[in-house]
Amino acid sequence: MFRVTERGEQNCFLVEQPIDLLAAARSMRHYSREENSASDFRHYYATATDIPQDTFNTYEQERRENTGRVVGAFDIDLDAGTFASLDITEGWNTFTVRDVVTAAYRADRKNYESNAERTDKLLGYLAGKELPQPAPGMDMAQTMC
Repeated sequence: MFRVTERGEQNCFLVEQPIDLLAAARSMRHYSREENSASDFRHYYATATDIPQDTFNTYEQERRENTGRVVGAFDIDLDAGTFASLDITEGWNTFTVRDVVTAAYRADRKNYESNAERTDKLLGYLAGKELPQPAPGMDMAQTMC
């Protein structure tokens, strides 16, 4: 599931296929390389279904509880240039879009590696590049879709 802020608008949506961090980072990389700025990030997911903020919050909680129903939760603010992923143990981890795009490129350089190996490379590149978190009480889920 995604919450994406782009061109001043915030939208939440679900996709049918399971999207993990590596898949979301790849989509971000492809989007950032696209020359047609008229399209939005959501077009990478043909099966996207809009959801309201309260449904996003419900699914966010399921991800935190690791129920297995929600594989990935992402909060992408293209206007601010940030990409956040919800980790079940650490909460939201926020990075610059540039770091995520670079990590996706590095993770996919060798075609013979498994997705697990690529994910490890992605995480290795992003390690230590996390942006500071908001002050306590300023949960990212408080913004509106």
